[in-house]
Amino acid sequence: MARDTLATLIKVRRLACDDAQRKLVKALTDEGRAEKIVHEAERTIAQELEIASAPESSDAVVEAFGAWLGGARRQLDGARRILLERRAETVRMRAELTASRTALETVETLHEQRRQAAKRAQERGAQRELDDRPPIDGGLEREMTQSR
Repeated sequence: MARDTLATLIKVRRLACDDAQRKLVKALTDEGRAEKIVHEAERTIAQELEIASAPESSDAVVEAFGAWLGGARRQLDGARRILLERRAETVRMRAELTASRTALETVETLHEQRRQAAKRAQERGAQRELDDRPPIDGGLEREMTQSR
């Protein structure tokens, strides 16, 4: 049996789509984790700010907050940078999946076009074969026209 290279290519393209899908799922998971870290850092800063700005807070609490805030903001900035990187990675993985799907669809379309062309060629050959056969009636039609 002859090897169908397009069928093999379709299998390869499907594997590429599966791989791209897995990468996208991982990217989305990583992005979700990064968002959670950013939101937690923002929430912590907001809570600490509320405590430090309360009228009953002592000077020591306010000073401790001031000392802590610089590091907390640096951590938040770092978390935001990571979140941006994760979002960019998700965009790249979406594009990779789209490209993989497009490549698969292209090969599947080509495969179907070739299959249809082969079917039409086979049908044309069968029709030519029928057209080239002598009539089965043994000249019955000739006799009918002569008897009129």
